[in-house]
Amino acid sequence: MKILFFKPKRKAISKQRDKKETKTKFDKADLKALVEMKRKKRETVIHKNIMEETIYAKELVDFVHYEDMFMCSVCGEIYGNWRYEPEIKVIYPHENMMDTYNQKCSCKGTQDRQKWPRFDFDEILTLCYCCGQELLMSGSKWSVWFCDYCKERVVQFNTIFQRTIIPIGRHSIMHGYLLTGKDCIDSEKIKDFAAKVNQLNIHIAHLHEWKKFMILKNLEVVGFSEDVSVIKYLIRAKQLKKEISFEQMCNFFDLPPVNVPPVK
Repeated sequence: MKILFFKPKRKAISKQRDKKETKTKFDKADLKALVEMKRKKRETVIHKNIMEETIYAKELVDFVHYEDMFMCSVCGEIYGNWRYEPEIKVIYPHENMMDTYNQKCSCKGTQDRQKWPRFDFDEILTLCYCCGQELLMSGSKWSVWFCDYCKERVVQFNTIFQRTIIPIGRHSIMHGYLLTGKDCIDSEKIKDFAAKVNQLNIHIAHLHEWKKFMILKNLEVVGFSEDVSVIKYLIRAKQLKKEISFEQMCNFFDLPPVNVPPVK
C-alpha cells in the first residue's frame, strides 16, 4: 500500500512565541551549576541501584557527558562527541564502553555510520518532540519522544480522540498495534494491522516535521542563528512555555487544541 505524505498547515505562531525573549547571560557559573546538578542526580540514581529500585531510561541522561555536543541550526538535531560519565560503571559494571562516541545530525552526513553496541540507532540524546526544552535518552526502538510534562498531555490528547494522533514513540506496540502468532493467519487482522501501522507512519512523519520546525523556532526565539552548544541552548530554552508548545503542535497537526487538564 502506497503512503501519501501530505504537508500539514502551519498556523501562525503566537505573538508570545514570536517575540524574542531577553537573552540570558551564559557564563562559567551556569556550566558549573549544571555539572553539579548532574552529579547530584547521578548520586541519586546510584543510590537507587544500590537499593535495587527501578531505574528508568530518562534518569540515565545525567550519565552522558554531552558538554561537547551541539545543536544544528539547519536540521535542529543534536550532534557531536559524547562519552559516558565514569559512574556509569556502577549501573552497567560488565558493559564494554567506548572512550568516545560521535553522534551525527541529518545534515552533517550519514555515511560510514556504525551502530553502537546495545543501540538500535546511533543516537544517544534527543530533545522532547513537543517542547524541545528537555534532553531525552534515545537510541532504542522503545525510546519515548516526550518529556514527562508533554507526554502526559499527549496521552490525554490521544485518549480524548480515542486513537493515536500524536505518536509517543516509533514502535507500533507502544500504541497498542501488534499481531500475535494466531493473528498472522487471519487475513482480515493482517489488513487491519497494516492499515493502522501505515497511518501511524504518516503521523510519525508529521511529528518529525513539527520537531524540526519547533526546535529551529526555539533557536530563533532564544537568540541563536548558528550552531550552538547543547548546554547554552538548554539554559536559554528554560524561558519558553511548554503549554504553548503543546498548543502549537496541535495546530501543526491541523487539529484544535483540546481542553487537556493541567499537568501537576
